[in-house]
Amino acid sequence: MNRELVTGLAQLSAEKGLPKEVVSDIIARAIKRAYGAEENIDVKVAVQTGGFKVFLLKTVVDKVEDPKLQIQIDAARRMKPDVALGDTIPLEESAAALGRIGAQTAKQVIQQSLREAEREQVYAEYADREGDIINGQIERRTSATSSASTARCSSSRSVARSTARRSS
Repeated sequence: MNRELVTGLAQLSAEKGLPKEVVSDIIARAIKRAYGAEENIDVKVAVQTGGFKVFLLKTVVDKVEDPKLQIQIDAARRMKPDVALGDTIPLEESAAALGRIGAQTAKQVIQQSLREAEREQVYAEYADREGDIINGQIERRTSATSSASTARCSSSRSVARSTARRSS
């Protein structure tokens, strides 16, 4: 699994032209979102090893009212002796708890986030060149749209057709 994740990170990084850290951050955010919005989760992805760890963040309290978000001070002190009330303690969670549906959600979030990151990178590359003439190629032209591409991006635009009317 770890070797596959490292290979996948390297391949996505090279294919999309994004730094490995950006790709690993996208994966961490996707896993976090797949666990659900109500969960207080932190995800760490190690780029070199391909491993990732999921941590539940729980607040240390005297009396537990919400076991998903809180931990009793006695239990917290067994794990970390110098913990105080109100501190947040990370508890490692099994990645298997994500499940099949969570994995599918993570996959969709990763795909969407990669498209957004790639789009932002292309925009940043060309934003300061506004008004400059660049080389491109018209790939397809229909009566309603035209598609053009440059070395790093492609675009589709609607073609406004004006029809001249003759006065009789």
